[in-house]
Amino acid sequence: MYKFGVTILLLISISPPVKAQLFHKNAVVDSVRTKFYWVNANAAASYIGQHNWSEETNSAISLLAAVNFRHRLKRSSGNAHEHSFRSEISYLNYADSTWIKGSDYLRVNLNWMSIPGKKITQTYSVYFSTQWLNSWTMIPLADQTRKSWSGGFMNPANMELSYGTTIELLKNSRLILSPATVKIQSRPRYPLNPDPDKEKDKTLFITKHSYIRTEYGFSAQVNLFEQFCDDILLLENDSRFFFNALNKQGIHLDLSNRIAIRFLKFLQLRLDTKILYDPDYSMHFQYRQEVLLGVFYEHRK
Repeated sequence: MYKFGVTILLLISISPPVKAQLFHKNAVVDSVRTKFYWVNANAAASYIGQHNWSEETNSAISLLAAVNFRHRLKRSSGNAHEHSFRSEISYLNYADSTWIKGSDYLRVNLNWMSIPGKKITQTYSVYFSTQWLNSWTMIPLADQTRKSWSGGFMNPANMELSYGTTIELLKNSRLILSPATVKIQSRPRYPLNPDPDKEKDKTLFITKHSYIRTEYGFSAQVNLFEQFCDDILLLENDSRFFFNALNKQGIHLDLSNRIAIRFLKFLQLRLDTKILYDPDYSMHFQYRQEVLLGVFYEHRK
């Protein structure tokens, strides 16, 4: 499992070479024409206390930390890249001192575009996702319950290597269509796997703690980052779609959309929507809707 993790980290750290003959004495350096980066980070903590008319008292503590990073660069030749990093961890604690993990993810998305001077360009993409912290599942026994490990860093993990085309949308948005996509996935092995025989049928090989699977299919992603009304209104969308069969088992969807209103420099009112459909875990749509008002650190250049 550790070798698999090291391989993924090495792959996402390697970028295609720039098409500039840097070692020729008469070479013309492919200079940077435009560059943009944006960082948004926030940490939040809240305490909830409730005492109702029937003398019942409840309390909870909520903790959340998140960071988003986006980097774009375009060279004089027309070659460009767009990279993004997203991560979030949240926990909720109830009165019985039990901490429940609400969200935990790390996502890295790397895209390189080439063929200068066109609205539709060829694109090489690497996408990687995993979680930071361990997950646990309670196993019921005869007279008690036992806590069992069910996931952690690099397991589960997902990596997609794809080749396709990019279509420019609006000012800072792109639609990437990749008919050639290889998906490599690590899924945990634990006592409560819903269907271990089904896992083995799809598995390339099995390690002590994981099933390693590969799939080939079509993928699409939306990278949208637009600002309106003198940068007061922000619209951001990072969504992915993958399928290798036109049925409910062969389609995967991960949609993340944000609408933010900035005011008083550091304050933001945000509406976040997340929708996930992953038939490997459940045939039902999962979604989360949040409305946030708070102080956010943001840096753009």
